[in-house]
Amino acid sequence: MRKRTTTKPRPRTGSACPRRKQFVDEMLKRFSLPKVKNLPAKSVVLLALLASSLIAAEPARFIPVTIPADETLSSAVDLSERVLVGIAMPAAWDAADLTLQMSPDGGATWLDVLNAVGVEESVAAEAGRYFHVDAAHFRGIRYIRLRSGTSASPVEQAEARTLILVVRRLEGSN
Repeated sequence: MRKRTTTKPRPRTGSACPRRKQFVDEMLKRFSLPKVKNLPAKSVVLLALLASSLIAAEPARFIPVTIPADETLSSAVDLSERVLVGIAMPAAWDAADLTLQMSPDGGATWLDVLNAVGVEESVAAEAGRYFHVDAAHFRGIRYIRLRSGTSASPVEQAEARTLILVVRRLEGSN
């Protein structure tokens, strides 16, 4: 009968270690990641994948929408697989807040967009300004239109006003 001996695993000294170190260094450099002592190679790969997905993200799209002269509401906008992230105001704007409506049925019915506590979502709009919008508030809304003023106090614009909606593709959509 042969006696079995157990051996302790030897540290890697073969060619795999230098290649792994070279790969890790390349990923850190390529994606401008900070060099952290003893960072596992798997973590570097995950960070590199995350960085590359952010870099490769589709750029924002810009959708012009007009509120006609002597009107308070814009035409409907189909956001499709996108979410609203910002609104660029025109150079001229008759003083009024900006509010939104959404349609759950493709434009037959329009509902005011309210926040979680039941207050109408509004932007203190000013001419020639850009307003960042919290995309989380508009996820799942496909059809929108803009209103000059609030539902209680709409404000007609003296001239046609073209605003620019800034939208991004929803995560996970093609």
